[in-house]
Amino acid sequence: MSRPNWSRARNDLLRGHQIPQTRHTGWIKFHCPDRHFGFVVDQSGEQHFFHNGDVVGDCQFEPGQRVTLATGQSLGRPCAKSVRPSE
Repeated sequence: MSRPNWSRARNDLLRGHQIPQTRHTGWIKFHCPDRHFGFVVDQSGEQHFFHNGDVVGDCQFEPGQRVTLATGQSLGRPCAKSVRPSE
């Protein structure tokens, strides 16, 4: 039987993160790799914040680039998790 990763769960709670619930497609509105964050807009037009730690792989995004993402909430605001380029 595997043990739960309490450290990760604790860190997510401290940051105010909830488990991402649904996958969406969207496009990059802004990405500043030097400051480690960006914004993505989903299909419905809602804007989501993401941190470089939420990017899958080593990606440099350009404005307008299509991506897939999981959405969630962080500190009561929409956030993107598992951001990756669309195939």
